[in-house]
Amino acid sequence: MGSKKAKPKQGEGDNLAHFLTVRGIHFVAAAIVREALETEPDPAFESAFDKTKAEAREFLECYELCGLPFWGAAELAGVIADPLIFPDPARALRAVELAQKAGELPEVFTPKAGIEWAMSRQFAVRGDFAEFVGLTPGHLGKPLAMDAPTEAAPASGNAGTQKRTTPTQEAEIVKLFNRGRGISVRQLAGQFGVTRPVIDRVLKGAGVKR
Repeated sequence: MGSKKAKPKQGEGDNLAHFLTVRGIHFVAAAIVREALETEPDPAFESAFDKTKAEAREFLECYELCGLPFWGAAELAGVIADPLIFPDPARALRAVELAQKAGELPEVFTPKAGIEWAMSRQFAVRGDFAEFVGLTPGHLGKPLAMDAPTEAAPASGNAGTQKRTTPTQEAEIVKLFNRGRGISVRQLAGQFGVTRPVIDRVLKGAGVKR
């Protein structure tokens, strides 16, 4: 990176890419990433952080949102609204508001309580959101076992992610990527509860050009 400010301090991770992980992000790291977003050329940024600028901005938005002490209907609706699976933001907001009227959610709730409700109701929740509040993401953001408690210990390494995909999942990954018009590998990894290299392998095996 071009400036000394962009270098990680001792103990903050092995490289800058660590800053854009659930375990590696903190307010100093976020400030370093924001500065790099403004000052570094796209190729240099992606090489240093292992994410595109669009992916990094999306991750920072997730980090900042999960850092709020409380959410309301609008915040949770933004989490469950997905351009491919649940594309209508107004309908997502309506779903949350109806849940509040039905007594499933209070008017104000913690991010963890909101995401737990969304997962229990089978909404797709990005893996980052689940991990930030201490939950374990699964296929399409749903808990790995729907009959198991959603409480989970803080993730370490690749905890909570699958290393393999089924043929059905692989077909869906390719389908979503081909028609996604900008959907990222990181988004797919979060939705399917796998790592980015797994998504890369699936796309490469299907002959998809990125």
